[in-house]
Amino acid sequence: MMPRTGLFALFAAFLLAALLVFLPLRAISAVTGTGRDAAVFGTVWNGHIQGLAVGPRRLGEIGVAMRLDGFLSGRADFDWSIDDPSLRGQGRASTGAGGYRIVDAHAVMTPASFVLLPGGLLSPQDAASVTIDRIVWQDGACLSASGRVRSDALFAMGQRLGADLPALDGVLECREGALAVLLSGESPDATVSADIRWTPGRVTGQARVETGSHEIAAVLEASGFVLEDSVWSLQISGS
Repeated sequence: MMPRTGLFALFAAFLLAALLVFLPLRAISAVTGTGRDAAVFGTVWNGHIQGLAVGPRRLGEIGVAMRLDGFLSGRADFDWSIDDPSLRGQGRASTGAGGYRIVDAHAVMTPASFVLLPGGLLSPQDAASVTIDRIVWQDGACLSASGRVRSDALFAMGQRLGADLPALDGVLECREGALAVLLSGESPDATVSADIRWTPGRVTGQARVETGSHEIAAVLEASGFVLEDSVWSLQISGS
């Protein structure tokens, strides 16, 4: 017959296993603060988040699955996937103690859903791809970031205008607590650069275009760009 201490240990082990298997994702959300403004369903091993706010938009379906190695080390470490018309992707993330990180992620997004620019410069059909090696946030500030971005939005706009505008390539980095995206591209009709910074709830930055095309210059002027020293520039600000 098993001693009482052995029975208690066995019962405790089964209880812990049950808690691990059926631990609701909402409990982790409440502790970490992630997804408090969204609908959270399922367990930490197979959960779903709907309506998570990202800038001015609330995302559709986000699937999350806890990784056991992260759980045992005291972190909420999980795989995620996003299925939304404006953003699709997958990767890994961890959260806890006032911060979170995203690693080994890839996503395709429509920038017009998250950044509003004047003059219809961005079409809802224009796409950008993002490859994230690492993004680390702590207490609302960007601490470390590495990754690559490519956007064909400007090229697509050029096709609509009958102009040769470049696709933009760039990198991710942290600057003064913000996540910065540095983009540039060159074509026969224009040289373009953009410096965009994102913090929770706010997007700021500047776009610069050098062009000898009167048609492109007319579109830039109508879209709010200002000409100074042969360079068209636009200040970007939004939520």
